[in-house]
Amino acid sequence: VVASQTLCAMGALGAVAAGALFDRKDAAVRRHAAACLGEMGEHGAKVAAELCRDADPHVRVSALRALGKLGRQAAPYADAAADLLEDPDALVRADAVDALGRMGDATHVEAVVHLLGDADADVRMYTVSALVELAEV
Repeated sequence: VVASQTLCAMGALGAVAAGALFDRKDAAVRRHAAACLGEMGEHGAKVAAELCRDADPHVRVSALRALGKLGRQAAPYADAAADLLEDPDALVRADAVDALGRMGDATHVEAVVHLLGDADADVRMYTVSALVELAEV
């Protein structure tokens, strides 16, 4: 945790250094490192987009939250979030739709609308919020 906080404070250089942590087998290390990417601007967005493909759902959630925190700055990586709209994990789907709304990228609005019928209530709630955010773009 302390190492990930140090990386957060390093900005773009921290994003590069964090790459070494993402090769670790321990998902908790990857998750903590991913959590700080939302503080690292464009470099953090790029790394977070790559982490959206991680096998561990908690790492994917951390990566999506980093993209969402970066908002419009992360919009070039909206495809990474959109790819997770049909993830088997409801928390991942909820964070994917939330990130898309915060990014303000309406490219995937049809896929977002589809989540209004999701079985999970939280996913539906985040979908409504995302659609409101996308309507304001």
